[in-house]
Amino acid sequence: MDCESAIIEMDPVTDLVLAVGPGKERIPVESAILKAASPVFASMFSPPWLESQSKEISLPEDDPDAMRFITLTLSYHNEHELVTRPRTPQEILQIAIAADKYDLRTALKFVLDFLFREASKTCPVAEIKDSSQTAMAGKDFVYLCAAAYVLDWCEYFSKFCLGLMCQHASPISTLMDDELISTILPAKFFGMWISLTP
Repeated sequence: MDCESAIIEMDPVTDLVLAVGPGKERIPVESAILKAASPVFASMFSPPWLESQSKEISLPEDDPDAMRFITLTLSYHNEHELVTRPRTPQEILQIAIAADKYDLRTALKFVLDFLFREASKTCPVAEIKDSSQTAMAGKDFVYLCAAAYVLDWCEYFSKFCLGLMCQHASPISTLMDDELISTILPAKFFGMWISLTP
């Protein structure tokens, strides 16, 4: 099943629709659950915010897949295939960004920890000395570093930095082209790696 085209049926208890991303992907949710989990959503769905008067909230800057994962998880749909499938490092970063933006760190603490632990086991490492394959593995480590940085999780940040240092052979400057990474990680992060490059 293609996750991008997946349609989540409107549950009888849902009372609100999130229109997420540039394509305004519609995600039905129960506002009470989001309000209980997130002080940001609690403010958005309460007076005097304009959004409190609407049954559809536009979130054009958010990632639809990350918001689907978060809303399903908060609604206890833990067996849904959109929740149970393995997540790529880039997807984990998008989930971390949304969790930080909507102050969901506490509500999603154990889920985020699970995602990081699983990523620690499965993060791809190049087996051959092919520069493109090695760079891909290095970028995965950087996505995970960025996710841990967003959430202020020092233990995982250190772990993924160590993985990057041990596994990434090509110049770190090749990883600075990713716009998402460069807006999250500070310049000194890249400066540190550049200074370590022989």
